[in-house]
Formats: sequence, structure tokens, C-alpha cells
Amino acid sequence: MRRLSSIRLAAVALLAVALLASACSSGSSDTTVAAGAAETTKPASGNDVSSAIVKEIQTTLTALGYDTGTIDGIYGPHTTSALEAFQKDAGITVDGKYGPETHEALEEAAVSQGYDWDKHAAIEEMQKELANLGYYNDEIDGAYGPQTEAAIKALQADCDIKQDGIYGPDTHSCLMDLGGDA
Repeated sequence: MRRLSSIRLAAVALLAVALLASACSSGSSDTTVAAGAAETTKPASGNDVSSAIVKEIQTTLTALGYDTGTIDGIYGPHTTSALEAFQKDAGITVDGKYGPETHEALEEAAVSQGYDWDKHAAIEEMQKELANLGYYNDEIDGAYGPQTEAAIKALQADCDIKQDGIYGPDTHSCLMDLGGDA
């Protein structure tokens, strides 16, 4: 696992907070979302929560020394490659998707580097978005538990994509397509 100095880690953590705040208040722009082999461009609203999820994943990976490219909320090739590199280093299934196994490994790696993981913002944002769309009815707790996984599977079923309970580019695109605040 790549090591970062505590000063750099603190700076990245502060950047993560700033990015999440700006993701919830930024103006409109175009967002490119990888969906399988194709790339689609969708207008992003000023309250693009699903992009905030990806920004948090990108920020955490970057803090751990993985190159996601620009921290921009786009679940594209750079984010997928960084996630795959992390998964390989962590000795878990390499699929470029953010699911329970990756969440746990990322949490372990982040905590070992001093990253505050008490309330993981990406999962909280995912749960809020799923709740807004009527898929999640449990406590917003930042845990990638069975209820979160079941909500993601229900979302995936409605979008006619593989129902694996894992948040990847297709699920990200599905979440944006269904609206919510995205």
C-alpha cells in the first residue's frame, strides 16, 4: 500500500470536504458518465449527489496514492483504473466497481493511513439519493450494509442492468437517469 505523509493526507481530507460542499452547491455543467463501453454526456444539476459519491471515492483513492485523474465526479476510465489498481493491491475482486468488498478494503486502507472513516460520505450520499428515489428506507448511516445493497439491486432492476448490488459506472448512470437530485 502506498504511504502518504500525514500533512498531505490532512490536505487531501480538507480537499474532500471542500469538494463535497462544492458538489452540492455548484452550478450546471455537463457530466460524462461511463456506461459500459460507451460514454454519455448528461447535464449535471447544481445538486448532483451521484457525482458527489464519485468525487468522494476519487478523493479517498487519491489520498491513498491512486491516480483517478481529476477529482470531477465522473465515473470514467481514470476512476475505474484507479479502483482496479486499488482492488488488485488489496487482494480483492478486481472489477472497477465500488461494492461492499471494495468499501471494506478501502475503509481498512484509509483508516490505516489516518483517514477519518466514522461516517463515510460516499455511502451516506448514496443512501440519501436512494432514499430520495424511494429505494432506501433505513437509517442514513454511511454503512454499505444489506439494506444499501438491496436498494442498489432494486435500482439496478428498474434500469434493467445486472443486479449485483455494486455501485459501478452503469449503476451511476442509472442513478443519474432516474433523476433524484442528479
